[in-house]
Amino acid sequence: MERLSRLLHRHELLLSIGVFGVAQMGADVLADLEYGTAAAVVRLLGLAAFVGILAQSLLQRNRPLDVPLVFTEAERREDARAQLKQFEAHTRTERTVKTLDASSPVREEELYIQLRNAARLRQTNDPALWKDTLSQLVREWDEEVDERLKRWITGHYHGMVYYVNPDVVLPAAFYLGAAVGLRRDLKIYQRNSPGNYHLAIDLAGNARRVLEPPDHEIRGIQQIPADIDLPETRGEQLILHLSIGRHPPALEAHPDHAKADSVAFYYPESLPLNENWLPYVQAFVQRAKPWVDRYRQVDICMALPHSFAMALGMAFSRSLHIRLCHWYEGEYKPAAALRWIEQKLPFD
Repeated sequence: MERLSRLLHRHELLLSIGVFGVAQMGADVLADLEYGTAAAVVRLLGLAAFVGILAQSLLQRNRPLDVPLVFTEAERREDARAQLKQFEAHTRTERTVKTLDASSPVREEELYIQLRNAARLRQTNDPALWKDTLSQLVREWDEEVDERLKRWITGHYHGMVYYVNPDVVLPAAFYLGAAVGLRRDLKIYQRNSPGNYHLAIDLAGNARRVLEPPDHEIRGIQQIPADIDLPETRGEQLILHLSIGRHPPALEAHPDHAKADSVAFYYPESLPLNENWLPYVQAFVQRAKPWVDRYRQVDICMALPHSFAMALGMAFSRSLHIRLCHWYEGEYKPAAALRWIEQKLPFD
């Protein structure tokens, strides 16, 4: 069945004309042998097959292509591929991957993208290493997957939707979101455990929803300190903490804490499992954006789920004065800058 589907995908017009032509010739033979009823049945079957193949083609062209994409810190390719297979099974995209592997310029192994030097990256804030690694991560998605699929889907599908699992260190997840911005349709999944994912943030159809206010009030997000207000004039440096969970943010854990302004937005509970997290992302964006816009440099420190970080990156993709901080050795140290993305704008 899978082989037949691929064959139809590649040669639907030739197959539909061929099926109808063979049916017509068979009907003519039956008519010459004076089997009029059988000839009519064969013609009807040929016509039905012709219409069915064309209908399937039209339906396919009116729907987007669902593309699973896994970002992982797994060092071995077989482990990374195993994560992709688990993700395919959960999102029911195995058939899509088989079609891509057989018919498109993108192969299965390009749908799992490994974070190079992941262990080393977690133990440093060296900007040269972070820049090279993050640039490679984005390039593999942009040039080796996105550009090729954009050309290939023309005439086959009505656009595409990425099913993304950004299971990488938090600054990398945020950076991926900032790199793609609002230029692609994404469904962002959270990996709860091996093989267990849930659709956390659905931005298919309108990625700009991440910038909109939530459709219902999200209670419980705290500002720390509670009594600090936005500066009336543009400030120099802000350390912005965005945190979810039982442990409140440590504002003093940034090397510039003594000389920069600091503010945190903190949700002290776990996010609801297997529910829609978009309203929570929107609530954080609504609170944080005025602060981000008021300073010349903003260092963001995060303690939250990977999918959440990626959605935040999409929301702040045009804020090129943001630096991303990485937690190690007991501190949040600036490690990556969003201005790097502008040097070669991806997904353009």
